[in-house]
Amino acid sequence: MTAKSQNLHFSLKVEQNLPKRMVEVSPMTIGMVQEALHGLQNNQRRAEQAAQDIVRAGTGAEDAPDYPDAAVRLMTARRGFEACLAVARAGDEMIGTVIDQLA
Repeated sequence: MTAKSQNLHFSLKVEQNLPKRMVEVSPMTIGMVQEALHGLQNNQRRAEQAAQDIVRAGTGAEDAPDYPDAAVRLMTARRGFEACLAVARAGDEMIGTVIDQLA
């Protein structure tokens, strides 16, 4: 048996021993965590832009952004960040539960 066929044989054997739930849950859970991380990054960018607009609003310049609007955008980004963080934590907990069941 070649090294490649031994690896394939080992891989198939491991997959056959995994619970069916593991195969179904894992991709969904990993995707959930990835989407949460993407949301965290987007909300961080929104918060940074809103913070910059708040600073510019205080300059009194003619083209300065509206302060209340920027403040609302900053608070919205914070809530979005918190929501994405909750999703990431839930996904992490689900992955941990699956790993615990395998152990």
